[in-house]
Amino acid sequence: MNDKNQPWNILVVDDDRFSRVILKNALEKDGYVCWEAKDGVEAVEMYQEQPPDLILMDVEMPRMGGVEACRRIRELEDSFHVMILFITAHEESSDTIEQAFAAGGDDYLLKPVNLVVMRQRLGRMLEHSALMRRILFQNDMLLQMRQISFDFLQERDVQATLGRVLRESLRLTASALGAVYLLNEKENCMHLAVQEGITLEPIASCIAKGRHMVGRAWEQAEPFFVNDYSIWEDRLQGSSWSDLCHMGALPLTRGGIVFGVMVLGRRREQGEFTEVRKNVLIQLADLLALVVDNARIMEALEEEVKRRECAQREVEETNGELSLALTTLQQAQSKMVQQEKLAGVGQLAAGVAHEINNPLGFVSSNFSMLQRYVERLRELIEAYKSALEQAEVEAALQETVEAVREKEKSAKLDLMLEDLPELFEETKDGLERISKIVKALRAFSRVDSLEQFGEYDLNSGLDTTLIVARNEIKYVAKIEKKLAPLPMIQAIGSQINQVLLNLLVNAAQAIQSEGREGQGIIRIQTSQEDGWVRCSIYNDGPPISENIRHRLFEPFFTTKPVGKGTGLGLSISYEIIVQKHHGEIFFTSGEGGTEFVLRLPIMQSDDTVAAIL
Repeated sequence: MNDKNQPWNILVVDDDRFSRVILKNALEKDGYVCWEAKDGVEAVEMYQEQPPDLILMDVEMPRMGGVEACRRIRELEDSFHVMILFITAHEESSDTIEQAFAAGGDDYLLKPVNLVVMRQRLGRMLEHSALMRRILFQNDMLLQMRQISFDFLQERDVQATLGRVLRESLRLTASALGAVYLLNEKENCMHLAVQEGITLEPIASCIAKGRHMVGRAWEQAEPFFVNDYSIWEDRLQGSSWSDLCHMGALPLTRGGIVFGVMVLGRRREQGEFTEVRKNVLIQLADLLALVVDNARIMEALEEEVKRRECAQREVEETNGELSLALTTLQQAQSKMVQQEKLAGVGQLAAGVAHEINNPLGFVSSNFSMLQRYVERLRELIEAYKSALEQAEVEAALQETVEAVREKEKSAKLDLMLEDLPELFEETKDGLERISKIVKALRAFSRVDSLEQFGEYDLNSGLDTTLIVARNEIKYVAKIEKKLAPLPMIQAIGSQINQVLLNLLVNAAQAIQSEGREGQGIIRIQTSQEDGWVRCSIYNDGPPISENIRHRLFEPFFTTKPVGKGTGLGLSISYEIIVQKHHGEIFFTSGEGGTEFVLRLPIMQSDDTVAAIL
């Protein structure tokens, strides 16, 4: 018998009618219900109409063999608990048996079939099928009850909760009718609270302890089941509940004390409560007790919740004030570090400019004087050469002239005179480059306009910043620039330069972190969009790890070793670009490298400029 207390259904599939008849007769004598199919096609169709509990399947059949039929059945939903027992001849190869198992077969018999062996195999396989069905049923019940508990534990209306849980109990246990009784402590009896299911007149509204199924479950504090209520000696006479056959009463307890009883009933044709369904009923009763108790507790706690809400609001207000104070403190600390960092860079730049500017003054002065002296010397030498040429006609001076000529040759006078203009030109270019560095350092280190908006050239700012950061970059990466013509924008130039410096130094350090032998690439591009200027700084270093990308702009977050970074560079950059300049800063990162993009409005609103001033 299966879980429904009904005979097992077995489908016999064989193209040999004589074999089918022999197997069918033997199985029916053992109490099984047998169906017949002459090939795999018919077997699949019959399975789709009504799945059997087990299939006896011949391997070799016309139209569709047993292996293919097994494979198609296993592809159907919930077919894994249906056992498939193959029947094969002795001469068939082991490859066929392997194919049968691969298609989803559970076991096989050899022809001619030994009925004793077949009965043993069938018994074992059907027991396994029944166990799998029970496990699946219990798992399904547990999942559904878990969902029910999640839904109902939020209920505060006890009466509504009783009705909903009872309806779910009827559905899960396939019962026809159910009722819940709750204890009336004053009258010391169980009162009917709710009834669901088929339309029947309710039984007595008040039941004493020990009377009827409700009273007995109350008295014993244990589940109480009756398999034929219609002939039970303690049934309530005249009640239409007598039309039901299988009944169960389950106590609802809290702290070991019964405060209610749940009753469920099934018609005769629905079958009695199996052990599996009894377990489900017990769990449902526990769930109902929990839900009802929870609803009562929630009702009792509502006043306490209201009282505590006022205190909670006070705590939230205090937390809000503390959070605001913490945010203000962090911003102040961040701003202080930013100013200190800018001042440090400014002092470094100013010191370098001072050291270069002192010798530059006298070098420039000496260079001008030397240029005039050399020019005079050149004229004198030219005159000297002219005199020598004239003196060559004098025979007495012939030896002297030849000696001078030799000295000219040894001193390479012509070559020196030829190289002098080029040497001065190169020296002049070098001095101009020194002057350019000094101007760039002075521009970058200015501290008189840290908080003032003014006209700013982004391309010029990039060139200036590259000069300052040259020592950080030149040994690590090659710079590729593609700067488009840009209009002047309204910005705090020193702060934008600080952002550019942070991004360029970070790019160089990212490339350096790989420890590569050759140089990497830092590519800088600018462009103009509608009302905006755009700058992108790309490096071909390693990608940024996925699990830290969302934290890059957080204050004090850094991936560098202790002492190597404050974790404020990108946080300050975000504040400067987004909060102060109402622009955008974002990045993309992958295996090809990382690109940071800045977008700045060309014009700032009057409110923004006024707020800074």
